[in-house]
Amino acid sequence: MFRVGKYQFIYITPEMASISIDRLRALQQAAGLSLVAVDEAHCISEWGFDFRTEYRHLYRLREALPDVPFMALTATATPKVRDDIAANLRLKPNARKWVMSFERPNLHFSVQRKQAALTANFGPLLAAAEKGELEPTITYTLTKREAAEIAAELGARPGLRGRVAAYHGDLSVQARRDVHAAFMHDRLTVVVATVAFGMGIDKGNVRHVLHYGAPASLEAYYQQAGRAGRDGVQSTCVLLWSAADAAKNAIIKSSDVRSAEGAAQRDSGSDAITSHQAMVDYFAPGSWQGPRCRGGCDNCAAAAAGGSLQRDLAAEARLLLATVQRLREMGLGTAVQVLRGSRSQKMKPWMMDICTPDGTKLHGAGLQYSEGWWKALAGMLTGRGLIASITKAPPGQRAFAVVTCTDKGAAFLRSQEPLVLQLSGELAQQEKEARAAAEAAAAAQAAAAALQAQRNAVQAEEQALFRALQDVRKTAAAAAGVAPSQLCSDFALWEMVRRRPGAPAGLAACQGCTELLVQRHGQAAAQEAYQRFQAQGEGVASIATKGRAKPINPQTVVGYLADAAGSGLPLDWERAAQEAALTQQQADTISEAILAYGAQGLGGIKRALPSAEYGQIKLVAAMMNGQQHWFAEGGMPSAGSQPGGSSGLDGAAAAAPAAAHARVGDPVDGALAPLNRSTPAGAQQGGGSGEPEAKRPRLSACEGPGSAGQLPLLDRAALTAWLAARGGTTAPQLVAHFCRGCGAAAAGQAQQQQQQREAALVGLLGELCEEFEIMRKGGNSGFSAAIDLADNEVMYLVI
Repeated sequence: MFRVGKYQFIYITPEMASISIDRLRALQQAAGLSLVAVDEAHCISEWGFDFRTEYRHLYRLREALPDVPFMALTATATPKVRDDIAANLRLKPNARKWVMSFERPNLHFSVQRKQAALTANFGPLLAAAEKGELEPTITYTLTKREAAEIAAELGARPGLRGRVAAYHGDLSVQARRDVHAAFMHDRLTVVVATVAFGMGIDKGNVRHVLHYGAPASLEAYYQQAGRAGRDGVQSTCVLLWSAADAAKNAIIKSSDVRSAEGAAQRDSGSDAITSHQAMVDYFAPGSWQGPRCRGGCDNCAAAAAGGSLQRDLAAEARLLLATVQRLREMGLGTAVQVLRGSRSQKMKPWMMDICTPDGTKLHGAGLQYSEGWWKALAGMLTGRGLIASITKAPPGQRAFAVVTCTDKGAAFLRSQEPLVLQLSGELAQQEKEARAAAEAAAAAQAAAAALQAQRNAVQAEEQALFRALQDVRKTAAAAAGVAPSQLCSDFALWEMVRRRPGAPAGLAACQGCTELLVQRHGQAAAQEAYQRFQAQGEGVASIATKGRAKPINPQTVVGYLADAAGSGLPLDWERAAQEAALTQQQADTISEAILAYGAQGLGGIKRALPSAEYGQIKLVAAMMNGQQHWFAEGGMPSAGSQPGGSSGLDGAAAAAPAAAHARVGDPVDGALAPLNRSTPAGAQQGGGSGEPEAKRPRLSACEGPGSAGQLPLLDRAALTAWLAARGGTTAPQLVAHFCRGCGAAAAGQAQQQQQQREAALVGLLGELCEEFEIMRKGGNSGFSAAIDLADNEVMYLVI
């Protein structure tokens, strides 16, 4: 067959070639051989990662076929291995060497630490499988048991049932062939295999190669990872490792038949799997071009995201080396626990007392870094020969790995040399997360300190205000001839401190404040401001700031003046308007808004006139109630000028019921005081007109909303506005205002009309109480859901 030219390529094993030299020589003489190619040529070198003695005898072919061109090919050969291949095959001194770039620009490399939960290591794979987007994947394991377990676990997951198979040496030849064929023809998506799988694999669309455990050498890793993306399409290579991998590899190494030099060569690359650049430089020193790899790796990704590629880790390295040295051949986990300050039962007392050569205590010296960070650093130090991993296999016991400080590590420990290392992607990410956590903790601590300082300041101010209220209570109680606690409890004083009421309605909302207290002392703030303005001639700005530990808004003072005027006290209206910066045009505009939007409360008027101040609105409302026309003729209308209305806020209940209404928490510090229609004898109603009270029109008991059988509007807005204007009232007073008229209607009609109105009033009061717009206070009925219109003890207040 060979001689007639039926086959152009013949594949034979090294073992077959060694015993077929005479036949090959005869074939060369009869038909001619154009080329002898030795694939996987790194197996020839005893410094190669996969040395095989059969390959070592292939030099006999070169001697038997001196005129036939020879070619040796491998994807993983360091300069030393390449030289050994050429020498062993007896290649001519002028033999040409082609070294392609070891950089695979379409491969992305990453190194990650194994997670405790098996499936946690395959998150992206499982997620892609559930979406039906998983592409051909090879997962390499160190042992046959791991291959079988992982294949079973993954094969039970959604999207992977029937798509995963194991491949290892315990399977029959036919079973391995079936798995290989199914994977090549895309009947399988994932193969979980030992290193036995892959020789001869030529599947171009393998998109992912995962290593569940670090291979024994960099050559082995690069050989296996290189099976991804052979078609040039972007693919990923992920290495999952743990400290236990070293023990497994040590057992595998111990069963190998190789020279000491070969073992040393294998060890030299076992910890160099740190970056794309490290791999390229390992096989072709000095060939790396550019600061970052083209295909990508976790190191470059971390750098692109702002992580540091290099840092001087000398201080941290010396802490770890000193700990390893003092522990004397213990596991890496124990060394890390010491640095992290562990106090578990495994920590012996002497372990907590070990120190560095300069006396620094090692227990707890590395708390600033996580366990994963220290283990990642240990891997980097191992790769540089500062730490060594040794496998212990006591008779009858399971093998385990320990770490020791090498002679090189001890020399570094005694020196003052820096150690600038390229951070792995995992280590850089952990440092970034640690910095972010530290910054967040510092920010939280600063915020907590600022909040505490603010609370302390508030508490100090509240304590001062509480003591001031105690002094006021003591003076008022002495004047009334009662004990201070009888006038007002400490609890009520703290309620005042917390709520800061600015008007009687706000004071009434404070728990512990009785109706008598509200009536007698609710006007204290307004009275104090009024006295300083009216009697002492002090300006509004001065009243708002002078003598106050905490200044108040000048417009709040204007509101106090309006409250005082509303209670019947005379007021210099012209000066008040000037202090409030209130012009006639503004007053006219505000009065129109009061009449139009009064049903919506003080807030509604303010929303309609954003440029108007709350104090100005209250002052204009007081003018309207008192019919103060100190502006030019034809100016601001009074509440009584509206059709069907009468003077005063009562008369404006239907047209502008909320002119004096403000809820607790409004910028005006509460609601206006109730209007008092009677003025003390001899007092003048306003500084602007000077007209004696006796000459002013007075409202009789039957004038206003109830006159001539015309009852006032009874709805939610009118009811809440009327309550707010008085700072609260009883049910009989509500009935008298909203339900009883003074007209000449027939007795039967009047009684029926009153019953209907009372029923509507009961319904409105119940709704407003349930919706927390008004509250009931005092009397036994205050604790009942029933509305008793005859109860004189319960007060209804706007909240």
